[in-house]
Amino acid sequence: MKRILVLVLAALTVFAAVAVAAPPKKGSYSGKTSQNRAITFKVSGGNVKAFSGGVNMFCGQSGLQFDAAIPPRAMRLRNGRFSYKGRDKVDGNNIEISGRVNGGKASGKLRMTDSRYDAGSQSFDTCAGSSTWKTKRR
Repeated sequence: MKRILVLVLAALTVFAAVAVAAPPKKGSYSGKTSQNRAITFKVSGGNVKAFSGGVNMFCGQSGLQFDAAIPPRAMRLRNGRFSYKGRDKVDGNNIEISGRVNGGKASGKLRMTDSRYDAGSQSFDTCAGSSTWKTKRR
């Protein structure tokens, strides 16, 4: 009886580990950030491609600004996780993207910073924003 109980518990442990870490499903993902901005990307060939996520940034002098974080290259998936830290493809803003794809769902964090010089007023303006996000495979 003890042997059967040990085998059942071992089987349940293996099943729980498999259920927690489902392999990423290929396809297009879309969802929203915690700032209610759109986020989209594709999973293909072990990479996250065509990532685009909206960010609301607060700027010290000019108030709120909206921008999109778009990395210049695909992000490699390792154990269902991906990340990028560097410059944005379009505006050259500093971005940090991290995420995890589990089956047909994904979640993560998005951060963006920017600084600008206004020649007219001869002043610098710095902007920063961050959010969490969730998506589902379409």
